[in-house]
Amino acid sequence: EEAALVLPHIQDAILATSQELYGSRLRILCPDIPRTKKLLRNKTYWSVSEPSGTVHFEESSAQVELTKFFISAKIGRDDAQKYARSMTLCDEIADLCSLKEEFDVYKYCDPNMSVWAASEDFRKEVLKEYGISRRGDQRKIVTALDKCPPPPPAPKENQYLLGFFDVRNMDRARKESEKIRLSLARAYLTVEDHDMSLLSEISYATRGKRNTVLHIAVYGVATSSTGKHTVAFLKGGTGGEAYPEPDKIAEALAAVCTRDDGIERGSIECVFLNTPKGDEVARLLKNVYSVPFVIFWKT
Repeated sequence: EEAALVLPHIQDAILATSQELYGSRLRILCPDIPRTKKLLRNKTYWSVSEPSGTVHFEESSAQVELTKFFISAKIGRDDAQKYARSMTLCDEIADLCSLKEEFDVYKYCDPNMSVWAASEDFRKEVLKEYGISRRGDQRKIVTALDKCPPPPPAPKENQYLLGFFDVRNMDRARKESEKIRLSLARAYLTVEDHDMSLLSEISYATRGKRNTVLHIAVYGVATSSTGKHTVAFLKGGTGGEAYPEPDKIAEALAAVCTRDDGIERGSIECVFLNTPKGDEVARLLKNVYSVPFVIFWKT
C-alpha cells in the first residue's frame, strides 16, 4: 500500500528528469519490489523488462510518425528514433506537421539558391538543437522536408468547453483546468474557465457564448436542507454553506442548454457534473429539461 501511494510521485519525478535532462535516454532501474513492478506494468506509459527491471517509455503517435518520416528519408532506424524522441519532448516540434512548418519558416525563398543553401539557418538553429549534427543526416532531412506537401491550414478555433471551478480548492482546480486545456488545444478547441461559488454566476458567464460543453467541477459531497444530494453551490446573499435544492440547480443549468425538442435556450449540448453524487441533478436535466447529454458521478 505504501508503494502504491509513493509510486505516482516517483513516476512524475522520473518522467520530468528523463525529459528535461536526458531527452528520455536515461535508463531507469526499478527496485526489486514485486508489488512495485506489478503496478508499473499496469501503467500505460511504462513497460518493465525482466530481469533487470529497466523501464522504457513507449513511443507516442507523434514519435512514431516522425520516426517513419526520418526512416523514409534514409536515416538509420536507431538515429531516426532518437531524433524523433528528442523533438517530441519539446514544445515547438510536436509532430511532423510542426517540423514542416518550422522548415518553411526558416527556408529562404530565393529561386537561385539550392535547398541546402536556403535551409542554412534551419540546419543551424533547429536540427542541431535536437542533436542532428551530421551533415549527411541534415541533407537527407532537408531534402525530404522540401518534398513534403505544405501542412493544411489550421482550422478555426471553436469555442468548446466552458469550465466552472470551485474556489474553495483552487490548487486542485488549477491542475484540472490545465490538463483539460492541454488535452483540447491540439484539436483547436478553446477552453474558458471561471472561478465561482454562486449558482447565479452560471447565467452571467455564459451570456453571448457559443460553447457546447459545460464542465462543473465542485468538490465535496453536498446535501440540501431537505436532505437531497445536490451540488455545492452557495446561495447568493448568504454567508454559510447553504446549498440550493437539486431542482433549482437543474433549472439554472438548463437555462443555458439546448434541448432535444429543439426549443431555443443556450448553446450547451453536454453538461458534465464533475462532483460527487450528482445523479439527482443529472436526472432532472435529462428527464425534465431534455438536455441532450449529461455526464455525472453517481458515487
